[in-house]
Amino acid sequence: IKTTINQCSGNIDFLDVGTGSGVWSILVCKNIGAKRVVGIDKSSRAIQMARKNAEKNCVSFELRHEFYNMNSAPHASAKAISLNPPYHLYPTEIEMTVPQHGRGGIDGQQVFREQLCTANYHLANDGIIIFNQMCLGKDDRPAFLDYIPHLIQGSSITYANIFEPMDTANFLKRVYEDRFLEYQQSISSKYPQLFLCDGIIKKDGRQNITRVQHG
Repeated sequence: IKTTINQCSGNIDFLDVGTGSGVWSILVCKNIGAKRVVGIDKSSRAIQMARKNAEKNCVSFELRHEFYNMNSAPHASAKAISLNPPYHLYPTEIEMTVPQHGRGGIDGQQVFREQLCTANYHLANDGIIIFNQMCLGKDDRPAFLDYIPHLIQGSSITYANIFEPMDTANFLKRVYEDRFLEYQQSISSKYPQLFLCDGIIKKDGRQNITRVQHG
């Protein structure tokens, strides 16, 4: 993030989408010295807590209560964007009972894909998007590796598995037990693996994919 902010052109150093407690924005302000940091969240309670946490950490940055949209920032203005969308998996019949912070869609990736489309408009050339996602996949490959290059054109992806891939069928069985069996079967047969990853998307025109191994 520090390297990107120092080398990339743009009016916003760090755009924190779904800032929550404000932790990313606070870290960037304290440790990197970013000049313009903007944190947004659809939850008014999150914005209130982020403001309190910023004060406790003796930093100041712009906070807005809003849904992330095209008007959240000017075109190609953000050097670094943090996306923190929900990724919980669930059948459609219980969607409205899932808390908003967990409501990621049937495959857990709906909000992430929507935010990537918007971030593509805001991201400066050679800018980066950082993300944390639980993602379905197969053949030791999370599904976001297939759709990110289409949504952030000309981008490279660097990612790491936080845990070893999980068995999707076992995960869904542990969550839902004997409920929603048709949903469990449909999802796990199409995507037999479940990943939890950290990643960086860079708009560099190179289209490289790199998995970082760690111990």
